Amino acid sequence: TLSESVQSLNLEYVGVIERLGSVEDELEAGKERVEIVSVELREKSELVLRLEEREREALRLKGIAEEKIKGLEEENLYGKVRNLEEEVERKSASLTETILKKNEAIESAKAKIG
Repeated sequence: TLSESVQSLNLEYVGVIERLGSVEDELEAGKERVEIVSVELREKSELVLRLEEREREALRLKGIAEEKIKGLEEENLYGKVRNLEEEVERKSASLTETILKKNEAIESAKAKIG
């Protein structure tokens, strides 16, 4: 009958409205999840940028440290060279003194002989 058909349509309409409400709730929940994920993504992007900046700073500091180490190594080598030069000068002076004493001894011996 017409009344039953109208009642059936009303029930279908109510069912559709309920499903629509459910879909709207799911859509709202999906929007909230998208917003949460969007915020997390933005935070992670900022974190990645900070990490990249720290990496660049670490590389810069590493370069500075390597230059300072190289400078210290060169300075250390120059110091060693200076020490060796001083040692050569001392030994040369000692050798010269020994030679002079031997020459004096030879001259003295020659004078006594001759």
